[in-house]
Amino acid sequence: MRNQWRLLFLRSKSISDLQFKVQSSPTLPLSHHSTLNSRIPQPPAPQFHFQNPSFPRLFTSSSEQQIKASDQSVITPALIELYSDPIKSNEDVMLELKSKNGDLASSSDYVNELFSNRGSGAGDMMFFDSVMSKGSDDLSSNSCNRLLGMLGANGLVKQFWDLVEIMKKKGYGVKKGASVRAMAKFEELGLEADVQRLKDLFALGSVDGSVEKASSRVCKVVRQGPWGDEVETKLQEMGVVFSGDLVKSVLENLGTEPNKAVIFFRWVEESGLYKHDEKTYNAIARELAREDYMDKFWKLIDEMKTAGYELEKATYVRVLSQFVRKKMLKDAVDLYEFAMGGNVKPSVQDCPFLLRKIVTGNELDMDLFSKVLKIYKESGNTLTNSALDAVLKSLTSVGRFGECNKILRAMEEVGFLPGEKSQGKIAFQLSKDGKTEEASEFLDLMEASGTAPSYKAWGSLIEGYCLSGHLDKARDCFQEMIKKEVALYAGYPLEILISAYCSKERVAEAYKLLSEVVVGKGVEPWHTTYKLLISKLLDNGLFKEATNLLAPMKNHGYPPFVDPFVKNVAKTGTTDETLAFLKAMTVKKSPSTAVYMRVFKAHFKAGRHSQAQDLLSKCPRYIRNHATVFPVSSYRVRVVDLTYSGKNHLKKVQALMGIKASLLDPHGVLENWDGDAVDPCSWTMVTCSTESLVIGLGTPSQNLSGTLSPSIGNLTNLQIVLLQNNNITGPIPTEIGKLKNLQTLDLSNNHFINEIPSSLSHLNALQYMKLNNNSLCGSIPESVANMTQLALVDLSFNNLSGPVPRFPSKTFNIVGNPLMCPTGSEQQCYGMTLMPISMPLNTTKENTSSRRKSHKVAVAIGTSLGCVFFLVFGIVLIWFRRTHNREPFFDVKDKHHDEVSLGNLRKFQFRELQIATHNFSNKNILGKGGFGHVYKGTLHDGTSVAVKRLKDGGAAGGVRQFQTEVEMISLAVHRNLLRLYGFCMTPTEKLLVYPYMSNGSVASRLKVSRNLEKYDHESTLTLSRFEISTAKPVLDWGTRKKIALGAGRGLLYLHEQCDPKIIHRDVKAANILLDDCCEAVVGDFGLAKLLDHQDSHVTTAVRGTVGHIAPEYLSTGQSSEKTDVFGFGILLLELITGQRALEFGKAANQKGAMLDWVRKIHQEKKLDILVDKDLTNNYDRMELEELVKVALLCTQYLPGHRPKMSEVVRMLEGDGLAERWEASQGISESVGKFRTSELSSSERYSDLTDDSSK
Repeated sequence: MRNQWRLLFLRSKSISDLQFKVQSSPTLPLSHHSTLNSRIPQPPAPQFHFQNPSFPRLFTSSSEQQIKASDQSVITPALIELYSDPIKSNEDVMLELKSKNGDLASSSDYVNELFSNRGSGAGDMMFFDSVMSKGSDDLSSNSCNRLLGMLGANGLVKQFWDLVEIMKKKGYGVKKGASVRAMAKFEELGLEADVQRLKDLFALGSVDGSVEKASSRVCKVVRQGPWGDEVETKLQEMGVVFSGDLVKSVLENLGTEPNKAVIFFRWVEESGLYKHDEKTYNAIARELAREDYMDKFWKLIDEMKTAGYELEKATYVRVLSQFVRKKMLKDAVDLYEFAMGGNVKPSVQDCPFLLRKIVTGNELDMDLFSKVLKIYKESGNTLTNSALDAVLKSLTSVGRFGECNKILRAMEEVGFLPGEKSQGKIAFQLSKDGKTEEASEFLDLMEASGTAPSYKAWGSLIEGYCLSGHLDKARDCFQEMIKKEVALYAGYPLEILISAYCSKERVAEAYKLLSEVVVGKGVEPWHTTYKLLISKLLDNGLFKEATNLLAPMKNHGYPPFVDPFVKNVAKTGTTDETLAFLKAMTVKKSPSTAVYMRVFKAHFKAGRHSQAQDLLSKCPRYIRNHATVFPVSSYRVRVVDLTYSGKNHLKKVQALMGIKASLLDPHGVLENWDGDAVDPCSWTMVTCSTESLVIGLGTPSQNLSGTLSPSIGNLTNLQIVLLQNNNITGPIPTEIGKLKNLQTLDLSNNHFINEIPSSLSHLNALQYMKLNNNSLCGSIPESVANMTQLALVDLSFNNLSGPVPRFPSKTFNIVGNPLMCPTGSEQQCYGMTLMPISMPLNTTKENTSSRRKSHKVAVAIGTSLGCVFFLVFGIVLIWFRRTHNREPFFDVKDKHHDEVSLGNLRKFQFRELQIATHNFSNKNILGKGGFGHVYKGTLHDGTSVAVKRLKDGGAAGGVRQFQTEVEMISLAVHRNLLRLYGFCMTPTEKLLVYPYMSNGSVASRLKVSRNLEKYDHESTLTLSRFEISTAKPVLDWGTRKKIALGAGRGLLYLHEQCDPKIIHRDVKAANILLDDCCEAVVGDFGLAKLLDHQDSHVTTAVRGTVGHIAPEYLSTGQSSEKTDVFGFGILLLELITGQRALEFGKAANQKGAMLDWVRKIHQEKKLDILVDKDLTNNYDRMELEELVKVALLCTQYLPGHRPKMSEVVRMLEGDGLAERWEASQGISESVGKFRTSELSSSERYSDLTDDSSK
C-alpha cells in the first residue's frame, strides 16, 4: 500500500520532460467577478521562473511577479499581494479588500490614493506604514522579503533596516533577491555604510535558520529528478524537522508541480515525519484546485470532512475564485455548500456573486441557481432586493432579461418577493424591450404570490410600453391599473401615456382616454397633462374637445389654460368658437372682463378687425353697450375704455394717476402707469382681484418722495396700502377714511406731518395700522383709539402729545413720543392688552386710580403665592423623578388583558411596552416634547417601534377623548403621513405606538442636527442624534426637493382630504421623518385638537416651536390651515439653509427679521448665501429661486394672503408659481414683524419652548 503511489509516479517521465502547464492562482475577491470584468480580455497567466537552485527565489516589488496567497493572515499579506498585482484596477482592489477584510477598505479615499501611487517612493512608503500599522505578527517570511525588496529598491533605508530587525526577531532570513535590489540602490545612492552592513549581514549567514531556507532546500531535493527511494533518503538525511509551517511552505513552493506536491504530502505523513493538520490540508487543497486535478481535490475534501477539518477563508476564497474564472460553476457551488456547512461561513456577498455567474453562463442552469438559493436560505440568511437587482443587472448585460420570471419563481420558492423598486425595474425593462408576454407573466406572477404590483411598477410598465411604441398595450395596462384601485397614483402614468399618444399624432385617442378615466374612473390628471393635451388638440383643429377640458380642469382646482385658446381663436377661430371659449371661462354669471379684453386685443393684433367687430356684436350687453372701438389708423385698431357702468374703470385709472402725479419717483418704479391704459391691473405695485378690482397698493422701500394724493380715497376697494420706508411728506389724507374695505395700512418710516385724521376711525375693516417713525403731532383721536377690531397699532416715534389712551387692540406701541411717554414711563406705552375687548373705557379718574392700586396689591399677593407654589411644586417634582427613576419594573393593571384592536389598530398591554423599551429606559429615548417622551422599542417578534408615552396619561375624563383621537388619527392614511401602529390605554398611562423610522428625521439629517448640544429635546420618532450624525450622509438637493413635495402632500391630505380635517400646529424639520426611500413622512399630527369640517379655526393654548409659529397664532391663539402653511414655509427655508429657523436667524444677525432679510437678499439676487454649505454648490439655481419664492409666499404676514396647501403643492410641482408670485408683489410681506420688545410672548405663553413643545 505504501508503495502504490510511489510506483505510479516512478513510471512518469523525468522532471525535465514533464510539460506542466503553469497556472496563476491569484486570490481574487468574489465581488471582483462582475459581468463587465468577465468580458475584458485577460493577459496571459504569468509563469514563475526559478533562478539558480543554489539560492531561493527572488521576491521583489516588481509588478511583473505574482505572489500566491500563502500567508496565514488574510489581512496584511493579502494587501501585499494586491499591491504587487499589476492586473487589478483600483476598483477591483476595493471590492476584494471588502470581501476579505472590511477594516482594510474602510477608507476608500485612502486605498485609492495608496494604489494610485504604486511604484513611487512616497506611495511605497505610505503602503509600508499602513502594513506596519496593522502589526507584524502575522507577516510571513515571503511577505517580509517582498516588503524588504520594495523598500530597498526605493532607497528607504531607515524602513529597510527596521524591517530587517523585525525579521531577525521572527527568525526569518533575508532572501538574496531582496538583498540584490537593496545593494544596487544603496550603491547608486553612495550609501557605503549601508552597503557594508548588508554585506556583513550575509557574511553572518542570516538565512540559514529560517523556515524559508529549509523549504528551499527540501524543494531542491524534490525537483532534482523523478520521485524515488533516492529522493526519500536524501530528505530523511537532511535532518530537517518537518513542522506544519515547513510542510505548508514546501507545498506552496511546489505549486507549479502538483503531482510532486501530492506525493510529498502523502510521503511526509506515511513516513511518520509529520501528521497533517488543517493548515497543511488547506495548503495542498489550494494547489490541487485545478481543472486537471478535480478528482484528487474532491477526494481531499472528503478526507477533510472525515477528519473534521474546515476550509480556511483564504483557501475558500482562492479556490472559489479559480473555479468561477474557469467556468467550473458546479464545482464552485459544491465548494460553497461545503463551506456553508462549516463554522467559518462564506461572505453574504458570495450568494449573489454565484447567482450572477450562473445567469451569465453559457446556459442558464436553473437547478444550480435554485441550489445556491436553498443553501443560502437553509443557513438562516435572507435575500435582499439588492441581491435581486444585481442578478437582474447581470441578466441585462447578457441580453437575457426575458428570463427574469424564471429567476423570480426560483426566489419565490425560498420566500423572497421583489420590493417596490425592483418591481419597477423589472416591469420597465420587460415592456421597454417589447417583451409583452413576459411582462404579462410577471404581473400574473406577482398577483399569484399575493403581492400586487405597486403603483410604481404599473407606472414603469406603462412607461416602458410607451417607449417601445406599444401604445395599445400601455393603454390596456393603464386601464388594468385603474381597476386595481390605485387611481390615486395614476397621474404620472397618465401623463406618460398622453404624451406618447400626442407624439404619435394620435391626439383624438388621447382625448378619448383622458375623458374616460376622468369621468368614469375618477382619475385626477396633472395640470401639465391638461395643458399638453389642450395645446395638441388646438394644433390639430379639435377646438370643441379642447374647450371641453376646461370644466374638469376647474373641477380639479387647476387655473384655466387661457393662452393657447386666445391665440387660436384670434388666428383661425370662428366667432362661435370664440363665444364657446368665453362661455367656458365664465366666472359666476359673466365671463371675465379681463379675458374679453385679451381676446379683443389678440384679434386686433392678428389684423382680424371684422372678426373682432362681429364678436363684439354678439357679446353680452354689459360688454357691447359700454365699449367703444375706433380706428387708430387705416390698419390698426385698439380698444379704449372698455369699462364697467358708471365708468368705474376710468375712475381707478384717474385715481392712480393722481397718486403718481403727487409722488416723486427717482427710480421709475411707476413708469408703466399709463393714463391712456384701459386696465391698471397690469401695472407694477398694483394688485387686483379676479373681478379686476384694485385691492392692493404697495410701493415699500422705493425711495418715493412728495405727498400722498387725496385721490387715494377713490380706490374704494382697497384692502392693503403699503407705503412704508419711503420719504413721503405732507399730511395723511383724510380721504383714506373712505376706504371701507381697508384691512392693512402701513405708512411707517416716512415724513408725514400734522395730526392723525379722525376719519381713520371709519375704517371698520382695518386690522393692522402702522404709522410709526413719522412726524405726526397732536393727540391721538379718541375715536381712533377706541377701534376695537384693530389687532396691531404702532404709533411709536412721532411727536404725539396728550394722555395715553387705553387701546383695546391686542398689540400697541406708542413709545418714542416724549410729550406722551416721557422717559421712565415707557412700560405703559407698549405691550399686549389682555383685558376683554368689551371692557368699558369711560371710567372716571378716581375709579381708575382705585383699580390701579388694588391691582398692584393683587399682583403682589399673587406673585408671592405663585413663588411659594412653584417652589413646593419643584421640590415635589424633583423627589418624584428621583424615586421614579430608581423603580424596578412595575405593573400597571390593564382593564382588558386580551389582545384587542381599535379598528385596524393593535392594542398593546402596558407590560409588553415596558419590556420592549427596557422599562422606558433613558437609553431608549429618541426624543422629548410637550406631549411626552418617545422611546425606541423592540417587540417580542423583533419589530422595531417608536413608543410615545403621553404626559398626563392618567388625567380624569381623558379616556374617551383619547380613544376618539386615536380613532381619528388611524383614519388619516396617506403615503406621506406616519401610520399609527397601535396604542395602549390604562387608568394611569396612555401610549401611542408608531413604526420605527431608521432613516431619522429631516432635522437629524441637516447640518445643525450634528451639533448635538444645540439640538436637544426634539420630538421625533428617529434614531438618536449621535447615531444619525455618524451614520447618515448629507441630504442632496434632489432629495431635499422630494422631501418638500412629500411633506406638502401629507399636509394637503390633513387639510383638505381628511375627515375631519386636522391642523398640525407644529410643522418643522424635526417632525418630518424619512422612510427607507428618503420619502417624507409627516409625524406628530393629530395630537392637537381635531377640527370638524364646519370649523374654520380653533382657539387653544399656543404650542409649537419658536421660529415656526405664525404671527396670528402667537398673538391670538387661533390656529388654522394657514398656520401650518406658515410653518411649512419655514421648513422650506430649513431645507435650503440646512439650519433651524432660530439658528438661521442668529446666523443672519437679523434676530426677529429673518424673513425680511430673506426677501431682501432675494430682491438683490444673492440667494447663494442662503444655501447649505454642505451642498457644495451642487444645486439648481433656478430651482433654488423657485423654492425661496414658495417659502416667502407661505410666510406672508396675513393668513389670507398665504396660499392653501393644494396651491403650494401645485407650485412645488412647477405649476402656477409665476402667477401667484406676480400677484403677491403688490402685497409686500412687511406688514409688521413683532419685535421682541413689542411682544414679550414668552411672558404670555409659558409652555412655548425654544425647540418643541409638541
